[in-house]
Amino acid sequence: MISSVSTFNAANFSAASVTRNPASAQDANNSANANQAPSAADIFKNYMKMTPAERMEDAWLKSHGLTKEKLDKMSPSDREAVMKQMKDEIEQNLKQQTEQKGQQVDVLA
Repeated sequence: MISSVSTFNAANFSAASVTRNPASAQDANNSANANQAPSAADIFKNYMKMTPAERMEDAWLKSHGLTKEKLDKMSPSDREAVMKQMKDEIEQNLKQQTEQKGQQVDVLA
């Protein structure tokens, strides 16, 4: 037991804990790193690497409770149906956005 903070030596404590059971210490470090969620910076960097089409696809999948992994695990016919639905809905949304922009211009003119 450590009697006071002033007598505590982090280097000795660290070395002692590793020499007692080095395998479990290494396993704990590996599992802690493997179970860590990605940082906000990592998520942002990955998002910025995506093309606009990939971003639209990702947003559509999330809005329908799906992920790329779930989509990949689907049967070919189910995946094709989902992709057709995605294409149709994205096209419809883009068409509506274009029409709304046109109406805004007409109102201002």
